[in-house]
Amino acid sequence: MIISDLMKREHYSVNTERAYSDWIKQFVKFHCLQARESLFVEAENKVEKFLTYLATERDVSASTQNQAFNALVFYRIWKPPWYILMFWRRAEKVLKVLLMIFDKLADHGKM
Repeated sequence: MIISDLMKREHYSVNTERAYSDWIKQFVKFHCLQARESLFVEAENKVEKFLTYLATERDVSASTQNQAFNALVFYRIWKPPWYILMFWRRAEKVLKVLLMIFDKLADHGKM
């Protein structure tokens, strides 16, 4: 079944369909993926890197990061365990600062 057909059957809006498609394209471009099968190889690491990039480098809002996450889950690039969905942490300024501090410490070999 084509994804757009599934989204229509589930009564998603056309705007959501477009947004999710754009997030998948950005995910594929971010990881320089060529083959469809490569989407699913080490998917959890790829999703984590992409979402971290969105929060730290692109400075997106929590809702934008959440939309990207939902697109990846909907397209079944990554099927997270139920407890990840329950405790998913969205982008926050505090989290961004902590990630930058950890990156700096790691760069200087202090971790």
